[in-house]
Amino acid sequence: MTGCFSCARSGRFCLAASTSTLHTLSPPESIPIARNTLTFLLKVDIFDFGSEIRTVSHNAGVVVDPKELREQAVKDAKCAIILDAARKIFSEKGYMNARLEDIAAAAGFSKPSLYSYYPDKESIFLSLAIREMQNVTREIVDTVASNGPFAATLERIMRIVFANFVQTFSYFNTASNFRSMGGMGFDTLKRKELMEQFHEIMAQGVHAVEELLRRSRKAGEIVSDQEPAELSWYIVSLIQGVQMRAWMSNKECDIDASVRQVADFIMNGVAGRSKEPRP
Repeated sequence: MTGCFSCARSGRFCLAASTSTLHTLSPPESIPIARNTLTFLLKVDIFDFGSEIRTVSHNAGVVVDPKELREQAVKDAKCAIILDAARKIFSEKGYMNARLEDIAAAAGFSKPSLYSYYPDKESIFLSLAIREMQNVTREIVDTVASNGPFAATLERIMRIVFANFVQTFSYFNTASNFRSMGGMGFDTLKRKELMEQFHEIMAQGVHAVEELLRRSRKAGEIVSDQEPAELSWYIVSLIQGVQMRAWMSNKECDIDASVRQVADFIMNGVAGRSKEPRP
């Protein structure tokens, strides 16, 4: 999971991805921050009794230092605040016009203190893109796991993706196509680890769609002879096409219309059924 830059590089679990802030932090009111229950890796429970944090691990012999846990939780929460601020600034100004000073101010940080968490704007942008993709992928996986019928599940998946795209309209579509980042001044070799992590998370979502297709074909809901692994990429490409069209036309996509049109194409194809000619 991704929050601060160091967590993204090391692959370490980061509380920034599961919480937005702690009660010890006071972010600017302009950045909507939700206080959620903190959770820790290896099924560690955190019980907060005033100023004391006690940790109990369900894994025998594992002891977590409460002080280290608190310090890491605060650091991760600050990373989450920075990413929330960056999302606001990127949405307002776009990547090219956004400055580190703007992000720092929106997050309630000084610019020098920002470097303690992220080395540059690229890292913030990519970490934010990864966090958004994680959220979308998690919802997609959960939706597929609900074992609903194919058509209804597919529509729910598209609504998840399109709703996130509308919320992150000004930058997310660019983040989903790393080949365009050369024009944004990204050093692709320098950011290889972050970019690979993004693609790995995206692949998890594609795999979930593949599992939906396999299950649905077994249930007789779809009849295509194409392999589910191939079909899953076709469906993902259609969804990305809707996003790309909206981005290129500088118009937010109509979620209901987009879901209806893509679902109709997938379920019926170009020549999948005969219709009376339109007047």
